[in-house]
Amino acid sequence: MSSLTLLEKVRVTDFEPETAAKDVTERKARVRDALLQALQAKSVNLDEIRRRCREAEFIQVDVTFYLYRGSTEIGRLKKDLDNMLKILCDALPQHMISQDTGDRFPGVGLIDGDSDEKIFKIICRKMFVINETERGFELEISQYNRSQVEAPPVAPQAQ
Repeated sequence: MSSLTLLEKVRVTDFEPETAAKDVTERKARVRDALLQALQAKSVNLDEIRRRCREAEFIQVDVTFYLYRGSTEIGRLKKDLDNMLKILCDALPQHMISQDTGDRFPGVGLIDGDSDEKIFKIICRKMFVINETERGFELEISQYNRSQVEAPPVAPQAQ
């Protein structure tokens, strides 16, 4: 079943993928700013992309994180996929929440409100790059169809 692409692949380069460690609010802001800058450089109609993403009932996120293989810093080379994904997904909504203060501040605006609960499917991977300026991430967002969110009934177990 094919799905409608809401945000064509956009690549953020020369950017160190962030993880959910300390200074989470600042890390979310850096991801937001890097993604908005990449979208601006691609000359996309951000208002139209925001509208399409917000109108979708459910979405699918496909993301690749690119880590610089030549780094000697363990923290730059060995990053948990789930921690990088958390920061990115938290930056996508209209508002982000500070974990320290509970304050709201602007997000990318691809999802209404301040939650990423519309994301029903995530395809995520990390890859190594040889050139440090190629580190970063690539993101694509698609509509996830309603028929794909309902689990089939569980068959009764034989006694």
